[in-house]
Order: sequence, then C-alpha cells, then structure tokens
Amino acid sequence: MFVLMLVVSSFAIVLQTANAAEPQYTVKHSGLYKIIIDGREERVTRFSLYDQQDNFVGYAYCLNMDLPCYAWSTYKPVSVNEYLPPEKADQVMAALTYITNNHGYIEKTNPIGYEQLIQCLIWKIVHGYDVTYIENGADIVNILTDVINNLDKITYDYKTGITMKGEATATPIGYGPFWISENIILSNVNYDLTFTQGGTNAIFVDETGKEIATAKPGEKFYVNLSDGASGQFAFTATASKDNDFRYIQNVNVFGDVDDTGRESNPLFQPLIQYMAELLGAESKATFYSCSSSFTIQATGPSLGPAYTSVTATNTGNRATIIAGLNPKTGNPYYNTKGTPDTPYVVPNSNHFVYAVLNRADLEKPEGAKLDMVVGNNFNVVGSATVKLVNGNIEITINGKGSFGAIAFDKIPVFNNGNIHSQKATDLAKFGATTGFNHDNKATIPCPAGNTIYLYIHCDTIQFYT
Repeated sequence: MFVLMLVVSSFAIVLQTANAAEPQYTVKHSGLYKIIIDGREERVTRFSLYDQQDNFVGYAYCLNMDLPCYAWSTYKPVSVNEYLPPEKADQVMAALTYITNNHGYIEKTNPIGYEQLIQCLIWKIVHGYDVTYIENGADIVNILTDVINNLDKITYDYKTGITMKGEATATPIGYGPFWISENIILSNVNYDLTFTQGGTNAIFVDETGKEIATAKPGEKFYVNLSDGASGQFAFTATASKDNDFRYIQNVNVFGDVDDTGRESNPLFQPLIQYMAELLGAESKATFYSCSSSFTIQATGPSLGPAYTSVTATNTGNRATIIAGLNPKTGNPYYNTKGTPDTPYVVPNSNHFVYAVLNRADLEKPEGAKLDMVVGNNFNVVGSATVKLVNGNIEITINGKGSFGAIAFDKIPVFNNGNIHSQKATDLAKFGATTGFNHDNKATIPCPAGNTIYLYIHCDTIQFYT
C-alpha cells in the first residue's frame, strides 16, 4: 500500500477508489527541483491533477522516476497493490508519519524542501536510490539520512504503536511505576492520563509524589490511592489534543489510462498523490492510546485456625476459672461437698463456660466484651461483643463460623452439662424464651431482670487475627 503524504483513516476523498465510475484526471507539470541521485542530476517534478471540468483537485508525485509522465496525459485511480509490496508500503507510511511528527516544521519553513524530501524518500525506499544533494536543501539530506538509518525501528514502532508498561506494586509514592512505551515516532507527544474506573479515590503522581495529569513516553508515574481505597482501577494514556500529531494510513495512486491491463508493468509513470490539505484530519486513535488496570483487595484481618466446641465468658475470666479448678484433676467443681463451685463453668461440664452480664453494662453504647475459650485449659482463642438493642441481645463475634446462643435469668443446671442439646421446655425452666440451635442468629431475646446468663456455643469457627 502506497503513501506519499498524509491520507488518514477518517478522510474519504473522491480520488480514493477505482471502482466508482472510473473518474479521470488531466496531469500538468507545475514545478521542477534539482537533485543529485545515484551520482546523476535529476529533477523532482510536481504534478497537478485536474478533473474533467478543469478544476484543480490536488498534487501528485512520481512513483517511478525511470518512466515518463507527459503533461496533459489522462490518469485514473488504480490499485496500490499493483505497485508496492506490503513491506514497502509499511516503510513508506511509517517514514512519512515519522517525518510529519518529528520534522513537520519543514513544511512551513521550507515547503519546496519538504516536497523534495518526500519524493526522495519514496525513491529511496522503493528503488534504493541514494540522494547526495538537494537544491537549497542540505538540511533535507540530513533528515533523509536520519530516516533511512532508523527505518527499521521507525517501521516497527509505526506498526506497534504504544503500550502501557509497568505493574501495580505498592510503594510509598503509590502503586506502580507505570510508563508509556517509548516510540521513535511519538517521542515528543504529551499524553493525557485519565481514569476510566476507580478514579474518585485515586490520582496520578510523578516520582516525587507530585500530582500530574500528563506524561511523556518513558516518564514513570504512579497511582496514589486515598487511605483504604480498594477495588478495580483502570486508566488510559491518550495523546493530548493539543499535539500536532498525524498517523498516515492510506494513499492515492494513479496510472495512465493507456496502461490499462499493464499496471504491474506500466509504460508510463504511476503517480502518488500528496494532499497537504489533509494534514489537519483526524488521526487513528488506537495508535496513540494505551491503557492498564489493576485491582486492590480491601484490606482487613485474616482468619486464624479453626476451632470446635468454643464457648464464651466475660473478658478476663480465665484466671478466675483456672484458680477454681480441682488442683489434682484439673476438672471443674460443681455441687462438691465442702468446695465452692468453679465460677463461670456450666454445671456438670468440663469446659463449657457462660457469661454473667449486668443489664446496665449491656445498655452501654459499647456493650460488654467477651472472651471465646476452648478446651479444658480454657484457652482464649477469640473475642466477641454483646449489647442490648430494643430489648434483644445483639452478638458480634470477631470471626466466621457456626454458632448458637441462648440467654437465661439464672444459672442453667443439667445433669450432662450440655446446654445446647436440651429441649426448649427444659431450657425455659431457667428463664430462656427460645430453644438452642447452631443457626448463626446474632440477635436473641433477652430475659427480664438485671442479671443475664449468656451461653454461646460455636460448632466450628475461625477468628480474625
């Protein structure tokens, strides 16, 4: 696919297709510029195209300097595939994109030199001709040399565009670093940084921590989040609208009408159209936009090991319970002659405990704290909070698992010491208003009276650490 100047994707021109009623154009010579190419003096010729009503429609340049093009000849649009292999077309369009974005000032300061540069570039890429002199254009030769010396990289970057580099690693500055990949064509382009998701809790900052809104290729930046911010964060970097940037993707090629059937081996000069009036047209957005995203999980405590048969008592009760155990057997006392009952242990059980709660403490905004204990050593493995809300006891266990709860107005006594296996009618004898189930109900009825006996039993549970 050819290109000798900037025809962009969004522009539809009448000269682009050879299938629409075969329009024809008259060719006129409109300028001659001297060059030295492959050691011999030649002339760069600018051609003007006119429609059948003799209206000027654009300039064009020769694609093959070794073939003639006669003034007043008739030309028509032809397929570019007849004249250039795809790799040559890529090189031409890449080189023109590079020149436009890195040396575009030449067009304004030296328009003739700019035309000479483009024509010589086409000849070099397509035919390998070396230009050593351009009339009044020593700087043009230097630019042409720069383009040819870097043509492989220019072509690669032209086809690749830009990508977002980096990953979301937590640093004191923010998550990153990220940066826009360097691209020889886009090295001078500013990019607007924009959040497309999660931006309400995030800003972009540079390596000093200063908030930024733009970045150039290769400049590292970070995403700084407000405290506790989490979720999905996505952002883009897009070439700022104030950049005078173009991406060349197409070209118009014309052949002499007398070459019908001989496009692959023409007798007359094929032409490539240079349309300077298209330089302000919209460019290909995907070429200069890239994006990235990352997810931050909500921070919080992790779960510890799983325990079974865990019960609850008032915070700090363990020492009192241990002191009240049988020193020989380590078992709790209950209804033993001459020995006080072990406090806070359910009668006739080995390690189930209960909490004794004052209604006034339950009514405080912060409620009452509980220790969750397990085993015959009554080891504290977790915590809980209980408080009175609208006549009910609300239980908050700092963990995750299966539990049940029941409240009494007196100490419950059963022969097997196993409260959570009793019938509701037997539990009611000690002031309970419900039965017991491992149903994870965190709100239970509170009995009347100022002293409440609360029993919580966890089947299997893990506590947050």
